[in-house]
Amino acid sequence: MGYYTPSRLGDYLQCPLKYRFAYLDKIKKEGEGIEAFVGTCVHSALERMLVLKKEYGREPSYELAEELYLKAWDESYHPGVIIRRPDLTPEDYKRRGLMMLRNYFEIEAGQEFGRLTDLEKRLNFHLGENSIGGKIDRVHRDGNAIHIIDYKTAKNPMSQSEADSNMQLALYELGIREEFPDIEAVELHWYMLGHSEVVTSIRDEEARMRLFLNRGGNIRTLQIILGHSSLATTEKYLLITDRDVAVAMRGY
Repeated sequence: MGYYTPSRLGDYLQCPLKYRFAYLDKIKKEGEGIEAFVGTCVHSALERMLVLKKEYGREPSYELAEELYLKAWDESYHPGVIIRRPDLTPEDYKRRGLMMLRNYFEIEAGQEFGRLTDLEKRLNFHLGENSIGGKIDRVHRDGNAIHIIDYKTAKNPMSQSEADSNMQLALYELGIREEFPDIEAVELHWYMLGHSEVVTSIRDEEARMRLFLNRGGNIRTLQIILGHSSLATTEKYLLITDRDVAVAMRGY
């Protein structure tokens, strides 16, 4: 049995050698990229702001988010932060983070997700013989529907097709559905803070399982997830080929 997070699985699917260097050989990178640092400060400010709302009733505002962001920046900035573009300064990147916070409030103005239930929610669930762990930025519940929200500070926006094939939130959805078996719908939302956009993906059960299979999952694990008594049932359910079944049976 192994323990994995969506980010670790994503690294492996993107580049197995990168996965080996980071998680098996444990080769540490020198320094911290300024883009990652900005993202951490933005996430910290939004989390602290919403904690104040959830636990103390303090209304979110750009002014509060700015205060928390600048505090996180001042407390965390260190000599190991790396700026690779010679034409940009730390102040340029600091302003970019503030722009992301303004974009956040533009996105929020058009959303209604029901009651905020969790911030930085930790998940730990089993997927076949493996354990999956992770942390969700925000979870909202509206009746029998749950909304999973993930903040993205990357420079490039996410397309709809990329959202529909994204494995990270698909795994989070599996964990949420295991924890709350009574829910009927789960909607996945990415806040693209660098572009003032939100991308939403909704998958039915077949789409979720196909995504898992297409991204390197094992049919035997799908059989367990779906509760089928045999691989033949799973094969029929997903129109899986004989070759796929042969691969799934290796080692059993």
